[in-house]
Amino acid sequence: GINGVAFDKYGFGSTIATLSADGLITDLNFYHTQYYDNAEDEHAGDRGLTACFHTAS
Repeated sequence: GINGVAFDKYGFGSTIATLSADGLITDLNFYHTQYYDNAEDEHAGDRGLTACFHTAS
């Protein structure tokens, strides 16, 4: 999943923006992802946001 604090702190946002602007990667697609497939405890519903992109061809 995406950790918003780390995403900004380590420059992921600006790096992805530059790669996208330069046409080196496709636009981002975001997906809600369940962390634990078979969990039955209090974390069974934990989900995160996953960013996906491809290298541009």
